Amino acid sequence: MALSAIGEPMPGGSTRAAPGYEKRVRHARLDANKTRAELAELLGVHVDTVRRWENGRSTPADGQFVAIARVTRVKASWLLYARTDP
Repeated sequence: MALSAIGEPMPGGSTRAAPGYEKRVRHARLDANKTRAELAELLGVHVDTVRRWENGRSTPADGQFVAIARVTRVKASWLLYARTDP
C-alpha cells in the first residue's frame, strides 16, 4: 500500500471528482514547483501514474487527492470539486 506524503496509508478506489480535476492536479503540481517525478516520489506512486492523472486517463483515489493537496499546499475541495480557491 502506498503512503501519503505524511506517512498515512492511501486507500484504493477512485472518487467522483468534478470534470477538470486533471488540470487542477497539474496546476497544483506546477505551482508547488514539483516535477512529475518529485510528486510521484512524495506520494509513493510511479511517475506514469501522475502522468495518467494529469492526462485524465485515471483518477486518483480519495486518499491520493488528500495527499496531493497536502504536498502541493492546496485545498482538497479545490482539487476534487473546483470549490474555493487553490
